[in-house]
Amino acid sequence: MFKFNQIQTAIAMGAKMAPPPPTVGVAEAKTESWEINISAIGTLTASEGVTMASEVSGRVVQINFDSGQEVKKGDLLLVQDHSIESANLAASKASMVLAEVDFKRSKDLLDKNTIAQADFDSANAQKQRAEADVQAIQAAIEKKRIEAPFSGQLGIRQVSLGELLSANTAIVVLEASDPLYLDFSLPQRELSRIAVGQSVSFGVDAYTDKTFTGKVEAISPRVNPGTRNVEIRVAVPNPKKELRSGMFARLRLDLGTENKWIVIPDTAISYNPYGNGVYVVKELEKEDGSTYQGVRQVFVDIADRRGDLVAVSKGIEEGEKVVVIGAAKLSDRSPVKIDNSILPDAKANPTPAEG
Repeated sequence: MFKFNQIQTAIAMGAKMAPPPPTVGVAEAKTESWEINISAIGTLTASEGVTMASEVSGRVVQINFDSGQEVKKGDLLLVQDHSIESANLAASKASMVLAEVDFKRSKDLLDKNTIAQADFDSANAQKQRAEADVQAIQAAIEKKRIEAPFSGQLGIRQVSLGELLSANTAIVVLEASDPLYLDFSLPQRELSRIAVGQSVSFGVDAYTDKTFTGKVEAISPRVNPGTRNVEIRVAVPNPKKELRSGMFARLRLDLGTENKWIVIPDTAISYNPYGNGVYVVKELEKEDGSTYQGVRQVFVDIADRRGDLVAVSKGIEEGEKVVVIGAAKLSDRSPVKIDNSILPDAKANPTPAEG
């Protein structure tokens, strides 16, 4: 009897010395309306862009532009030496004038039946040959006069006055930057949800506090067989020239409708290969019939993500409290103590801290 009492006393003392329940932070599941949109990554490109280059060899005798300059279509940018071609052109024009005189004389004589048809045909061929020679030399001169094919902004000048250029030597980049194009791709499953004219908003690293907008201009008729993605092009107004081609963009395609979701902080989710779990705080019952504050693990279906928040389509109900801090030390039916004094602020559009 004495031994039995000793054991009971030890058990009672052990119960009193049991560790306290783990402390957790919780957040309440709320219903929110989220606009349905598709997120993607894209790259800005110029609506027109080309590297101006020499077509033929020749020495640079004239440069009419500065790096970064705005130019108009047809502006003369650079001239290569064409003194020899110009001299040949003058000689060819003189020969063409003489050939035209001979042709007119031959035609008059043919009309009077004083020369043979063969003589007239020879004079006509000589005239056409002279005209072709003039056109060929003029074309050679034009190849040494580099003009802007469209209006836009020039890049960095690559050549110098007096430099001897070979064929296909890069001279300067020319790009039309208003509007720009934003090119990106989406999985084929999203194809039915997009259309030409839809609004797109996006941000770039150069302007972290600013959002830019554009509209879908074209959707590729072909799905890439390797990635099963479809290419999308958005036209982006750029009147202030803030955006540059080659910029990386994080974009959102607005589908124009809303869904209501149960929303909880992302930190509440335990991501596992067999399912995404959440610990929900509930009033639980012990074997002796008494109750305690504990957790049940439930599995959820994730519908969408926005910043620090997750939209859940199945698994939890509005108003339920989910564990967002301390979930790693829990198991199903673990007792808990709630302390929300250091609960982080979860936002759909978080911004980085300054400093």
